[in-house]
Amino acid sequence: MNIWEIQQDLLAIFDELEENGGELTEELEEKLAISRDNFKTKVEGYVNVIKQVKSDIAAIDQESKRLAELKKSKNAVIERLTKVLVPAIQNFGDVSKSGSAFVDYGTGKVSIRNSQKIELDDDKLECMANEYAKCLSFERMLGGASNRENITKEELIQRCKEHKTTNLDIIVDDPYDITVGDIERAVFEITVRVGMEDMLCGECYQAIKHLCEEFGVDPTITPKIDKTLLKACLIKNDEDVSFAKVVDNQSLTIK
Repeated sequence: MNIWEIQQDLLAIFDELEENGGELTEELEEKLAISRDNFKTKVEGYVNVIKQVKSDIAAIDQESKRLAELKKSKNAVIERLTKVLVPAIQNFGDVSKSGSAFVDYGTGKVSIRNSQKIELDDDKLECMANEYAKCLSFERMLGGASNRENITKEELIQRCKEHKTTNLDIIVDDPYDITVGDIERAVFEITVRVGMEDMLCGECYQAIKHLCEEFGVDPTITPKIDKTLLKACLIKNDEDVSFAKVVDNQSLTIK
C-alpha cells in the first residue's frame, strides 16, 4: 500500500470517526494499527493527515472568528433598529390592556416588552480588585516582617478614594467612592498559580498572602457578580450598593 492509498484510508477513517462522534470502534482501531512491515509508510501517512487536520482546525478557527464578528455586527443592527422602533411605537402605536405599546401591521405584530437589567460599574469593581491586590503585593515584599491579619472595610474604602492609575507612564489620581454595601455584595474570583496541597491551609486572607509570598506571585482578581441575586437586592432598595444599578431595558417581541 503506497502513501497515497494510506492517506485515503486514513481520511475515510477520520470521516467515520467524525460520524461516530469521535468513538473508536474495534474495526477502526484495527485499521489504525501499525505493524513493523508498514511502520514508516503509515507514520508518514498519519503525519500528513495530522497536518491536514490541523490545517482544517485553523480554517475552522478563522471561520469561527469571522462568524463571531458577523454575529456581533448583526446584533448591532438589531440594537440600532430597536432603538428607532421603540420610541416610534410608544408615540404612535396602540396600547394593550396590560399597558404595553404595540402595532399590528396586518402581516405581523410588534410590541414593546419592558424589563430591567443590571448595569455594572466595571471601573469601580476594577479599582476594588486592584487595591486589594496591591495590599497582597506589598505584604509579599515585606515577607515575614509583616503581621497583618486582614484588611478592614474602612481601609479598602479609603484606598479606593486614593486610587491612582497609570496613563501613558504618568501616574494620575483616579479616586472612587465605594460603600460598605459595595464590599458586602461585590464577588471576585482570585486566581494564583499554585498546587492544591499549598491551598489547603489557613484562613482566606492568610492563605492568599502565604501563597503570594511562598511562590513570589501576584494574584489575578476578577469580578464574578451574580446579577440575578444582586438585581433582587437592588429592586428591594435595601442595599447600599454603588457599583451597580437597575436600568430599564426595552426589547421587542415579534410574532
